[in-house]
Amino acid sequence: MNGPAFKTRGWLHIKMASQTESLSDALLEALAEKGRVDSYEYATSVGKNHQDVVGAVKSLESFGDVIKTEQKQTELWELTEEGKEIAENGSHEVRLFEAVDQSNGTPQNELM
Repeated sequence: MNGPAFKTRGWLHIKMASQTESLSDALLEALAEKGRVDSYEYATSVGKNHQDVVGAVKSLESFGDVIKTEQKQTELWELTEEGKEIAENGSHEVRLFEAVDQSNGTPQNELM
């Protein structure tokens, strides 16, 4: 039983290394073409996980003077699900205000 489990693990390691190598090659091609590449933007443009791209960069760094890197920190803001709903439909307060009949008012129990 240990044999098949060991072989499966070995296959997974080889598969992961192969994916990293092809990502490293693609990254080198992008660098040759553009001269400078932002890892986050690159990951987004090729549909890869940013951590996988960072792994490929670290792998290339391990060879010595193959690439030069500089670390930068970027703060990204994005809406939560509630934020998306509010952006699309308005805030809870605005929706409540709009639900009230402006001429005659609306009983509270009808708004609940």
